[in-house]
Amino acid sequence: MPVSPSKPKRTPAAASKLQFSVDPRLELDGVMELLAWDLTKNKAHAVDFMHPDIEYVRAARKYFAPYKDHPAIKHRALASSRAFDLGQRGQGLMRLSPLPELKPHSQISIAFLAHYVGGDAELEKWLQHMRDFAIDSKFMEFFDKNVHLLDTDLAKMKADIEATDYIGKIEAYCGLPFEGRYLFVLSPFISSDTGANIVQRGEDGLADIISVLGPVEHTAGPIATTYHRLHARIWHEAAHGVLDNVTELFGEDIARKQPPQKKATREYQNWMHHVREHMVRSVMLRLVALEISAALSDQELQHEEDCGLPYLRDFKKRIAEYEKDRKKYPTFADFYPRLLDVLPAPPKGKAARPLDREGDPYRDWITENAMPFYTERQRVRALWYLDLMLQRSKNPGLLLKRACLKHLLGRTQEAVKDAEAVLALRPKDEGALQVLKGGGSSSKGTGTPAPAVEKAPAGREDPYERPADLRRLNEEGMKLYLKGGHAAALKKFEAALKSAPEDAETLVNAAVVYGETAQDAKALAAYEKAIERCLAVPSPQSRTTAAAAMTSRATLHERAKDLKAARADLERALQLAPMEWDQRPAIEKRLKGLG
Repeated sequence: MPVSPSKPKRTPAAASKLQFSVDPRLELDGVMELLAWDLTKNKAHAVDFMHPDIEYVRAARKYFAPYKDHPAIKHRALASSRAFDLGQRGQGLMRLSPLPELKPHSQISIAFLAHYVGGDAELEKWLQHMRDFAIDSKFMEFFDKNVHLLDTDLAKMKADIEATDYIGKIEAYCGLPFEGRYLFVLSPFISSDTGANIVQRGEDGLADIISVLGPVEHTAGPIATTYHRLHARIWHEAAHGVLDNVTELFGEDIARKQPPQKKATREYQNWMHHVREHMVRSVMLRLVALEISAALSDQELQHEEDCGLPYLRDFKKRIAEYEKDRKKYPTFADFYPRLLDVLPAPPKGKAARPLDREGDPYRDWITENAMPFYTERQRVRALWYLDLMLQRSKNPGLLLKRACLKHLLGRTQEAVKDAEAVLALRPKDEGALQVLKGGGSSSKGTGTPAPAVEKAPAGREDPYERPADLRRLNEEGMKLYLKGGHAAALKKFEAALKSAPEDAETLVNAAVVYGETAQDAKALAAYEKAIERCLAVPSPQSRTTAAAAMTSRATLHERAKDLKAARADLERALQLAPMEWDQRPAIEKRLKGLG
């Protein structure tokens, strides 16, 4: 058997697999909820809100008593706030920048929160109340002075979780490394069973995983945060750090199994994520059965099926093969195709969204085949997995992934060799031909170096790198727009464009206002320029921005009765955006309506 390739070096930040902390964003939200709870004299308020009788909570009540009549607290006390559970809030707040800015600071949108507060304008109002209260009450002074009161509770949570070697056990079961950072955040204001769970891919290729835990009961400290289902929760989230890279590398095979017109479940909005969740939860179920109890595993299986994962029971039966023959399947990646075979095959020729998209004339074949590995370090980690998986497989999709990744990393000769192997298995494969075109044939020598990946300009990846004046004008313009001041907002956006005429975000903002003030020609021109700038930089954020611009432009085309152009924009938007894009279901519905 070939020697397994060396595992990618871990960065210093990943040296500690489990981390534990308290987060001021969640604590600000909890304190505001506490004051609103007291203001309404303990009437039913936010779902899953907790306020245990501990010194930290008593200190918060005392410190913030002068601010009980603050407008932000009165707004929190309204009935409309009561259905907004803290678990959902945490999902959004942990994706925002530090206090007091609370600005979008990641590739994942928080737009889903608008559903809970009554729309985008209300969501922005809710966030602005938090910013105002944080500043007016000097919240960070309270937090810095009193967070130590949770040290005992945090230490207890840490000890309870570390008592079970979650990471060691999942690595042993899968035969693969946990490539991630798992942060547990303690908050005394959130019910332990309902806190947020977040998984994002870091620029270094590691999975950034967050689970928010809180008290199980309203008892005095130290807070108890562990409960019978915590084992399942941790192994589920940790499995993302073990298996998500494998899932993404099998993306072509997964896409070809997608049923036509698959109805989205309550939790899972797209096929790729649907399959990803089946994989991680299958491993979770087996670990719970092996390490805790079969009864608890059966309970979790029923819970997951109720959440809309119909293939788990069949996966569980198939995994018995893996556990009985680890010589044949030394890692879960080797067994992965056997699980994919469990998924029902769609009618021939009816796969809903194959990743190949041979008919797309705009496709950047090499970059698309290397998705979703955008940075150099992400690509290096993906190659480690591919080298491991291809020791025992000649899957053409995996070979093509490796060819494209190597090409983008400048390993041209190796990329050409893989591309030729793809063509031997799948003649006329367009992606492989593009690799040969970019690198030259291996029979002609070394070929040409891979093109350098264009670095994203300042502000493209991180809004905090954009010039301060540009950010300020856009923020002021958005506030005016949300209040209905279209003309005043447009002045702000046009002023921003004078200093940065090619800034994609500003162009989109201006285009929206042009469109809503019957200046369609200017709107179309601004959208066109914004899309051009976004597509010049192949990053997740820029592609999503381009997709959003295309969906807005499609509205203008519909208004002009140009349905062909509208369909083209919506179809292209779906091709560009990540599979997890929160607007995807709505866009698919619009497309269906256009016929």
